[in-house]
Amino acid sequence: MKAIKRLLAYSALTPLLLLVSAKDAKASLLGTDWSNFNSNLYSIDTNTGTATLIGPTGQIRMIGLVVDVDSTIYAISEEPNSRLWTLNPTTGYSTLVGLLGFNLQEGDMTIDPVSGDMYVADGSGDNLYIVNKGTAAATLVGSFGAAGRDVSGLQFFDGTLYGLALMDGSPDVLGTVNIASGLFTTIGATGTNCGVIAALGRDPASGTTYIGCPNTAFGYDNMLYAVDLTTGASVLSNALTGVTSSISGFSVAGEPSILKPVPEPTSTLSLLALGTLGAASTVKRKLKPSQSTEKETTKVG
Repeated sequence: MKAIKRLLAYSALTPLLLLVSAKDAKASLLGTDWSNFNSNLYSIDTNTGTATLIGPTGQIRMIGLVVDVDSTIYAISEEPNSRLWTLNPTTGYSTLVGLLGFNLQEGDMTIDPVSGDMYVADGSGDNLYIVNKGTAAATLVGSFGAAGRDVSGLQFFDGTLYGLALMDGSPDVLGTVNIASGLFTTIGATGTNCGVIAALGRDPASGTTYIGCPNTAFGYDNMLYAVDLTTGASVLSNALTGVTSSISGFSVAGEPSILKPVPEPTSTLSLLALGTLGAASTVKRKLKPSQSTEKETTKVG
């Protein structure tokens, strides 16, 4: 009976253990930096704020990075005619997709995981574009408006496009972006004042959305902030170490396998059900020999 009690106690604890595991889980994001010499690809541990070098991209001044739902990694280089690249997840090395047709500066990129459309913010020109993932051809959606000055971070979540506007030297603000017109609507101040370049990205495992940016203009003093999408308020999560230049983008789209997502709540419930059934089955097996012994004792009497 003691063994059965222990088994039942473990079965009762299993839901708590799984829920704690899902709540505390975090993913390793992929990021890039803005460098005049050679931008790099990094793996970023959001739990510690540590970036591990994967390899050089072979390009300079990368602005923005996004991982598609098929695990393809995209980044854009800032130059007179900016170019769209795919990055090798093992080496970081870049392969050209094509030319955007304009000079992207101080912006970011994201992908709608439902439609598959790639949205690109030109922070300097204050415009939103849709970029063809196969050719890099850019189509203007519209202006962010005065409220969205210098949008340097983009993130899709639950059907809404969010933007981080650096507002030049003023404090940064979080807002939503209309994907049909490009218009930026302010949610609230983030409490940050990023230096020229920034990135916005969501950890699909923990559900936390992060702002990554240097505190000084093109500085190496990169920070990682957790931001509330309902109010815009952010709190410092960690200093971002290991990035040799200004962080300029990290992966945000969907929940591709490269981000190592944890099971969704439905999957967790399935695991709980299996655990409970397994425990019940074991109890039955343990009870059967006891019941047989009782029957044999009755016959002998």
